[in-house]
Amino acid sequence: MECAVRPDNIFFRDFIDKAKQQRLPLAGGIDLTSRCNLSCVHCYVQRGSDEPEMPTSRILEIVDEIAAAGCMDMLVTGGEPLLHGDFVEIYRYMKFKGMLVTVFTNGTLVTDEIAALFAELPPYAVEISLYGATDATSDSITGVEESMSKCLGGVKKLLGHDVKNVLLKTMLMTSNRHEYYAMEALAVKMGLKWRMDAAINARVNGDTGPLSLRVSAEEAIEKEFALEARLLDMKKYYESCVALPAGDRLYVCGAGVCGFHIDAYGNLLPCLMPTGIKYRLEKGNFLDSWHSVINDILNKRARKDYPCRGCKYVALCCACPAVSGLETGDEQKPSAYMCEMGKLRFEAIKKLA
Repeated sequence: MECAVRPDNIFFRDFIDKAKQQRLPLAGGIDLTSRCNLSCVHCYVQRGSDEPEMPTSRILEIVDEIAAAGCMDMLVTGGEPLLHGDFVEIYRYMKFKGMLVTVFTNGTLVTDEIAALFAELPPYAVEISLYGATDATSDSITGVEESMSKCLGGVKKLLGHDVKNVLLKTMLMTSNRHEYYAMEALAVKMGLKWRMDAAINARVNGDTGPLSLRVSAEEAIEKEFALEARLLDMKKYYESCVALPAGDRLYVCGAGVCGFHIDAYGNLLPCLMPTGIKYRLEKGNFLDSWHSVINDILNKRARKDYPCRGCKYVALCCACPAVSGLETGDEQKPSAYMCEMGKLRFEAIKKLA
């Protein structure tokens, strides 16, 4: 997980650099619940655990602890976070702690109460997943009837309350590829920011079934860069990137440096993907576990034959050892699909030169 504090200007870039040097936990995520009202065919989350989820009182205690530790930026996700019975209370608590809060939701459970809450206490962003431009396509992916209509109904409630920073996004897959441009048109018509992702992952329990839903890398990049503005943004991003840090650290992202994740059961992890490192939080010990356990991710070393080291596509492929491990069984054996995506992005950028 990259440090989610937004580097909007030079001050923030310098601030984040200094925070990384001091290992300040600036940006985190939390699963309010692992439950979801949809059953998406591509979902990587493992459900059905017998472990009890955290009570609201414990979530609020953790918010106190991470705020005191310096956390500014929080992602609220799940599962579906709006399924949590005390979502409103938890969200208000985070906002009154001065946090920048982003909410990931499928939109189907947005009520007028939630929309009014976001209008009163604006989130940094609300990112809503849309899986089709028709109910038939969306329902085939989510397993729930009228899921597209319910999702867009939630979006309209947010817009009706003048909630800002609403973003619509999709996972591009074989099941909805034929409606991709129609979904994008819906976002444009509603005046929303839009993005897509074709990088479907294996499930956290090691099930690689969802990978069969991937479209070809060529189709993914074609749709990703259908608008030249997106290609120009990618070019600008690539030119701002620097080479991977010298040394043999395997994880060179913000995980365990300035980023963390807390699951619905009260476990602290370096990021939301499984790295084999987690710690059960006890009351008052967030910083202790941050310094004593989570920094173990910084000690994971790359083998001499690790192919991502020195690769010119690495800034463009979304390389992640944790994701690679789920797909290939080895954190240091990258996904061929991700490699191809990086190469195609690089070739597209070079054509602009």
